[in-house]
Amino acid sequence: MSMFKTLSPIHIGSGDVYPDLLLYANKRYDLSQFLHSAFQNTDKKREILSSAFLKSFGNSYSRDNRNGILIPTAAQVATMVPSYSVLLDPRDQNKIGNTDVCEFVKTMGVPYIPGSTIKGYIIKVILYDLVATDPLIKDMLKKELKICETKSDYSLKSFARFLSDRMFTSCRPLICRDVLFHHDVKIHFIGQNFRRNGNLMTTVQTVEFLEGDSESDDDAISIDERMINNWPKLAEDIERRESEKFNQGPSKNATTDEKYKQEKHKANMEDFLYFVGTFYKRIDSLKQNFAVMNERFMRGVIEAERHFIDSTKKNRDKILVSKITDQLNQIESRLQSGEIVMQIGRFTNYLAKSIGKAFDDETDFYESKFNAFFSPRKGITGTGLIGTMGLIAEPGSGMLGQIPGFISFRW
Repeated sequence: MSMFKTLSPIHIGSGDVYPDLLLYANKRYDLSQFLHSAFQNTDKKREILSSAFLKSFGNSYSRDNRNGILIPTAAQVATMVPSYSVLLDPRDQNKIGNTDVCEFVKTMGVPYIPGSTIKGYIIKVILYDLVATDPLIKDMLKKELKICETKSDYSLKSFARFLSDRMFTSCRPLICRDVLFHHDVKIHFIGQNFRRNGNLMTTVQTVEFLEGDSESDDDAISIDERMINNWPKLAEDIERRESEKFNQGPSKNATTDEKYKQEKHKANMEDFLYFVGTFYKRIDSLKQNFAVMNERFMRGVIEAERHFIDSTKKNRDKILVSKITDQLNQIESRLQSGEIVMQIGRFTNYLAKSIGKAFDDETDFYESKFNAFFSPRKGITGTGLIGTMGLIAEPGSGMLGQIPGFISFRW
């Protein structure tokens, strides 16, 4: 059995937010239950059906008034079945009542990390390793990225199509299932830092997290060996069919443009087969080599976090800076010892979601194609756009106070 263990709080969003009035005695209830309870009171029913109340969820109505109408009595709550339990520090109780909570993804009330999240991370690490170590694949991607000279829809779609065509086939042998954690989620107030016009700014959100030290022994990752073993024959068949087509050659009346397109198609097919075959080899040797590939990838992520801390620590609490630095030292030590430590979920450094650092040996290309072009905060002016994705929550009751998203994995 494989083992997953969270090393810091993780948030995998369900895409939903809910008003925190639905939290009662460390339980999360459904809005329909509160509405049904309120409808038992004629005055409340009339108020709920008013246009002002219906607009309240768009913040045009006082939240205090809305909450006063919806919050049930203890006796009414006793008749309800909660959706799931939620942990909350008693010191933070006074912060609940006027905010929306970002929900952690769950099934039947049980938090889980989707198999797609795990598979996406593994694929990203493999692709990062291929770019960093295989000049042919690096040149393939560079050639396509160079086409993206502007932020036009066409150039981005062209690159996305190029990559998705290859990745669709390359990833098929890797099977990742959802990982269930039979632990309660906990609410934290997280500060996301960024620079705007040279000024350091923080936004605060109320978020459900899966706490650190949560464990699951779900056997979530497997490899379809049959598909791996069948690839050489499949590639040979594809190559033979394409060769037969190419051997016919262009017609006598073919234009120069048509001949060029045929040659380009042949080159693209050769690149495709090489890309998929090389990717399959990485998947086939995943258990033996993933720890090394992952360490190489995570070094870039940690380097970016350290850079962000160093560039902003003069404005930071010294105790917090020391705590964050110790956390990164511990993660680095685990990686160096051969342990697999991933960083997943929301509120993580941008580079934990990008293969961009694999190109950073070529400064001009990296700066133009990743640091500026693919920055997640494209509308923000200033320098170090990717560095703005680092998280250092300010100290204080309820604030996270650590970098989220770290999870260890053992085969």
